[in-house]
Formats: sequence, structure tokens, C-alpha cells
Amino acid sequence: IYNPLTDVQIHRGEDWDLLLRGLFAGQYIIAEMPSDVRQILYQQGWLVQAEQAALAQQFYLKYVSLEASDDFICRKCIFARIP
Repeated sequence: IYNPLTDVQIHRGEDWDLLLRGLFAGQYIIAEMPSDVRQILYQQGWLVQAEQAALAQQFYLKYVSLEASDDFICRKCIFARIP
């Protein structure tokens, strides 16, 4: 499981793996979880409070995908093909 906002990945068998997979599959109800578990998941960014609607303003873009076509090639760009 990978969280692109926090850049954290959890592999099978690691802490929180089964719990998060169960949450994503709808097997657990967040409101019924122990409050200390919910708090940890909120702090680590796996759960988000409804009031945090502007998450995009708290994080930066990490990866960019660029595409060049035959119609447009930027000759000043290090990603461009050289004819």
C-alpha cells in the first residue's frame, strides 16, 4: 500500500498492512476502531479528517511525466529527442 501524499509504503506483513487493507475493503468501520488506533492513522496520513479538504495545498508534486510528440519537440529541454 502506497500513500503518495506522505511518500510512505507499507508492504504485506508490515505493521498496519492488514488493518489498512481491511479498511479499504470495507471490512472495518473507522468510527468503531479504538481511538488510539484512529489517532495514529490520522497522524501518519492514512486517514484524513473531513475538514482537511485542501490537502493539495499541504504537499508538493514529486513526479512529473513528460511526453514529446513529432508535432512538438522542445529543443531546449533535456527530455527531448535529438533528431
